[in-house]
Amino acid sequence: MVFKAKKDRFFTIFKTKMITNMTLMFVIPFVVDTSTRTPMFIAIWASLYLGILTSAIMMIANIKYEFHDDHLKVKGGPLRKRIPYSKIVYARSTDDVFDGFRVLTASEAVEIVYGHGWWGNIKISPENQNTFIKTLKYYCPQAEVEKDLIETEEPMDVEMSIEK
Repeated sequence: MVFKAKKDRFFTIFKTKMITNMTLMFVIPFVVDTSTRTPMFIAIWASLYLGILTSAIMMIANIKYEFHDDHLKVKGGPLRKRIPYSKIVYARSTDDVFDGFRVLTASEAVEIVYGHGWWGNIKISPENQNTFIKTLKYYCPQAEVEKDLIETEEPMDVEMSIEK
């Protein structure tokens, strides 16, 4: 099962500002210093800029979370992370989306803990969070899931008619 990343307005504006700032940082040397206007410098500088820009856009546009038979695969552009289900310990909601290992495009995120230390967790933002968590619980019954992530199902109020 494949889930795409949720995209919200905050991250769209944030990524747009990031790309604009990066473009300005690459253009300013040409305006400020005339010695940077050589063909060799322009070729190297343009290649570097286009490589970084392409990677940034790919990371933003192609984020997917895939459930496989034995692992969860997180894909974001050239970045790939394979997390075995047996190592997943905990899933919780988080608003801290600027710290740690994150592959997301929304401020409402899920943190999956699968180890210790800096690289022992990942923050993601699946589009349909409730279905994602149910699927995660299916593949990882040992993992604890924070109560806030589990959507409570209220009993349905249905009238039953009995035919005689």
